[in-house]
Parts: sequence; C-alpha cells; structure tokens
Amino acid sequence: MKVTIAADGFLDPAETPALPYRLDFVAYDDVPALKRSLEDADALVTRRADVNDALLEHAGRLKLVQQVGTGTDRIDFKAIERKGIAAANTPGAPSNAVVEHAFLLMLAALRNLPAQIDAIRAGKWSGTEVWQGREIAGATVGIVGFGAIGSEIAKRAVAFGAKVMVTTRTIPCAPWPSVEFLDLNALLKRSDILVLAPALTPRTRGMIGAPELALMKPTALLVNVSRGAIVNEPALIAALEAGQLRGAALDAFVTEPLPADSVLRHMPNVLATAHTAGSSEQSRQRIWDQIVENLARLADGRIPRNIVAGSVPAAQTAN
Repeated sequence: MKVTIAADGFLDPAETPALPYRLDFVAYDDVPALKRSLEDADALVTRRADVNDALLEHAGRLKLVQQVGTGTDRIDFKAIERKGIAAANTPGAPSNAVVEHAFLLMLAALRNLPAQIDAIRAGKWSGTEVWQGREIAGATVGIVGFGAIGSEIAKRAVAFGAKVMVTTRTIPCAPWPSVEFLDLNALLKRSDILVLAPALTPRTRGMIGAPELALMKPTALLVNVSRGAIVNEPALIAALEAGQLRGAALDAFVTEPLPADSVLRHMPNVLATAHTAGSSEQSRQRIWDQIVENLARLADGRIPRNIVAGSVPAAQTAN
C-alpha cells in the first residue's frame, strides 16, 4: 500500500513512526508533485494541503484522505464524495493541548507576561505596571462553540472562579449548572474574555466582524484558538488600534504562516502564537495512534474510524 504524506513540519520523515507501507513525502504546498504522487497512492495523510477536485484529478487508486487534527476546512467534502473516497480526521487528539493553550494565552495576556519576561532579560525589575494585570477569577468568560474544546474550556474556567457564558448552535441536553447559554450579541456585550472555539464552517466564517467587535467592552480580551477566518482581521486590527478592545491573544490567522509584514506581529496589545495550540508531545502521540490505526484498517480491508465525508469503496472493506 502506498501512502502519500503531505510534509509540513509535523508530517516529517524524521518524526513519522515506522510504517509497513511505501511512503512518499511531498511538500504540502507543492501541488504538482502531490498530484503526481497521488496517481498511484492508496491514502493521503495531510495537515495543511488543500484537498479539492484539482488535487484529486488523477488519484485513481486513492481510498482515504486522513486529516491530522479535528478541523477539516481544507478538505472539499463534495470533491471527496465525487471521487468515491473517504476523509477521516483525528478527533479529540489535540483537544487537551488546545484547551491548555487557551488558558496560556489568557493568563499571559491578562498579566502581560511577555513584557515581564523582557524586563528580566534586560536586567530590570518590576514597576507599577504589574499592578495593571487582571485575574480570570471573577471575570466573565464568554465562549463561542461548545464542542470538545469549548466545553472543556468552560469546565476549567469555572474551576478558575470565572462566570462562564456560552453561545452555541446546539445547547446540550445535559445540564451545565455553572454555565449560562445565550445568543452571540448578548455574549459579546457581557464578556470580559471572549474565547473563540467553534469549527470553521460557512456559518462561522467571519462571524466576528466590525459590528460584533463594536458590542464588546473596551476592556475585553479576545482569544482565538480556532481558525483565523472566524474573525474579520482588518476589523479586529482597526478595533485594537482604536482602543476598542483591551487586546487580542491569537493562535490562528487568515493567512498562515502570518505574513512577515502583518501588523499583528508588532501590535503592543496583541499576543500571538504560530497556530501551535494543539501541539504537544502527548497530542502528537494521540494523533499518530489514530493515523496508524486507520492506515492499518485500510490495509486490512476494514473501514477506517472517524470518517467525516465520503466512504471507502465497498470492494476495499472486507469487514
């Protein structure tokens, strides 16, 4: 069985476990080379490649597109279905890392941790500015999205002593006595810390724009551990420059890598990380465990787990 791996740093020959298949590592952004490799591949493992009709045009043997992580916004589901193949993801594998990273961003931004680190490295000590930091306890944390990540952020925010509010498309049936569910506009008006954790869909793309940012408190912090396209970046930059928000802590951007000349790299009220929220030793292992299992199932003629679109051709599934 041949497996094409769209190499991108995570999917790297040195970091890939030993697999009993013919592996072909191709740079995720080298589309012509990827297309050639897929001509005789049985599976594609990818994190950042855009999977669409053009990429799959000559993939005559392909049966599975295995996405790293939970988000599948780079995969054209209709193209998958037209090709008669399956797409699967690795749900839950990076979730805990993302949740912890959300709190890392919150705490670092609220207490201006980068400035404190810079001061120590410059041989300085603290001044009156450190008394301007804020705590999560007692704050109102508003969360957009209540899946595996959003619900766990809510649980841990409650443990911090925050008042937690959530807006979600589907309110859970099970009671959450410490969480208040309300609509987006009400959430925006009341949040001291706004955490974005929804999946990127046509409904959520650009859901936080200028009108939504205008509803937020000028002392509010916006935290994004989802996808960059959830937020209208020019509107966010304008709001931050105008002092309409206290700040933003961002792990995701519309264009990645973030352009070197992006103002978001240099704004004093922006804390940014390079879409690394889901990255940890443990999440890497969980991701690879799921990928290895799905490739083994495909090789054995079994149905892979966690299919999110399409299906494996019946002739390829013995069980």
